[in-house]
Amino acid sequence: MLAVILAVEGTFIFLTRARPIGDVAQPDASVNTMANLRALGEMLLTQYLLPFEVTSILLLVAMIGAIVLVRKEKRVP
Repeated sequence: MLAVILAVEGTFIFLTRARPIGDVAQPDASVNTMANLRALGEMLLTQYLLPFEVTSILLLVAMIGAIVLVRKEKRVP
């Protein structure tokens, strides 16, 4: 079920926001300000909320999977 939801979301994002990527210039030091960080936070929690939440869920699942794989099982004699 989650795979279907992820596929639908990916298709939606790809079709609505797919743009060609051009050359990316390195930003100046002047862009590293508190106002820019605040704008980034606002964008993550408004415009990009869905991809942000999907990423957080995937990271949570990866952490739980890593814990399960590393955890040693106790054997009962």
